[in-house]
Amino acid sequence: MISIKTNEKCHHCGTSSVLVESEVVIRIKELLQPNFKTLGTSVAVHGNRYHPICPSCDSYALGLDLVEAFPVLTQSGKITTIHDLMFMDSSLIDKKRQSLVTSLKECIHRFHSSEEDAIWWAAENEALRLMFQYLMESSALSVTPELLKAIEEDGFSDHATSVAELLEEQANRLPDADRRVVLDCFEALWQGGEDRDSQSLNMFD
Repeated sequence: MISIKTNEKCHHCGTSSVLVESEVVIRIKELLQPNFKTLGTSVAVHGNRYHPICPSCDSYALGLDLVEAFPVLTQSGKITTIHDLMFMDSSLIDKKRQSLVTSLKECIHRFHSSEEDAIWWAAENEALRLMFQYLMESSALSVTPELLKAIEEDGFSDHATSVAELLEEQANRLPDADRRVVLDCFEALWQGGEDRDSQSLNMFD
């Protein structure tokens, strides 16, 4: 057990950060090329340099989808992995889902409050992208390698319709909480009526 004197929490979701050795961060960047949301400035711990990272917001970067995830150091001084953290603290998934819902509400508001095609189109795509990313990291979404490659090569927006169809097809296979997020978001985005905006913001409550 390593003695650590810190209690750093994620500014996005409030989850306690873990520490990742600088050399491991370099390996992560080389292997996964992730878009870190919470990679912090390195700090010294017993002569080594570590970066604070949120295990909830950056679970993919820490190796959630890998058979052998990268080692992380908890603030209690234990060396572990994102897999063990997820097993020990299922609330991480709940926090990721709540963060997703907050972002989706913002997208839905932009979608319904703008009369400019470019703005509502971008908001719709962003909502689909956020759901897709979350479900890829946290749930049982089945995606073909061809679609993943196409998204990587062309960008998400070119395949947003395919993603929407995929989410709709697989919604009933998802855990109950995730299925509700997907179906509620679809209804909030594409429902009719003059009060659709106010309804959409309350859809997840």
